[in-house]
Amino acid sequence: MAESAHASAARGGMDIQEQKSTFQQFLALCLWGTLYVIMVVALLTVALAMGLGWFSGLAAFAAIGAGAGLMLKMSGSWWVSVIGATVVLGLGGLVSLFFG
Repeated sequence: MAESAHASAARGGMDIQEQKSTFQQFLALCLWGTLYVIMVVALLTVALAMGLGWFSGLAAFAAIGAGAGLMLKMSGSWWVSVIGATVVLGLGGLVSLFFG
């Protein structure tokens, strides 16, 4: 009985576009997450562990983001997120200079 049910299934007949799209989005999320972890670790390492200051770390953060964006041919949303994060972190650095 199991053999007849298995034999009746046509190989490659199922539409898998949604599964492919979901997997592509999962891979993109993993890539973005990994790159942001690398960027933040570089920022904190340069700024705190090496003692070169927040803005030097921020430069490393932005350079890694730009380099990864260029090498991996990332979409425009990557560039918006990297520029936005750099601006927000830069403003945070300025605020800490004035009030810290």
